[in-house]
Amino acid sequence: MLSLFLPSDLEEAMRMRGLRDYQALEEEASANLNESFPQGDLRLSDLKYESTVEADEAVVRVTAGKATYTDQSGEKVTETPESGGSVFGLREFHLKLEDGRWYILMRT
Repeated sequence: MLSLFLPSDLEEAMRMRGLRDYQALEEEASANLNESFPQGDLRLSDLKYESTVEADEAVVRVTAGKATYTDQSGEKVTETPESGGSVFGLREFHLKLEDGRWYILMRT
């Protein structure tokens, strides 16, 4: 999962958390993901988005789609971009092109 993020952002995240290696950061990220989606059944479908690209930066906005998962209480949840929630709480992503590859920026 961490390979989606800019390496310099990962280094900063490790420094801020007092971590010494990527494995510890990956474990922390996995724990956070497992806390949000404890059943591991998150499914995304019919995603649509719009993007704006300027040179080596881009903004991607999710405009439609559906996410389903089982929450901590065992209830089945369905979310859309309009409803927000755990999946679509953040509908806009900033990307940066570095060394021929697009990365998600942790900060905008």
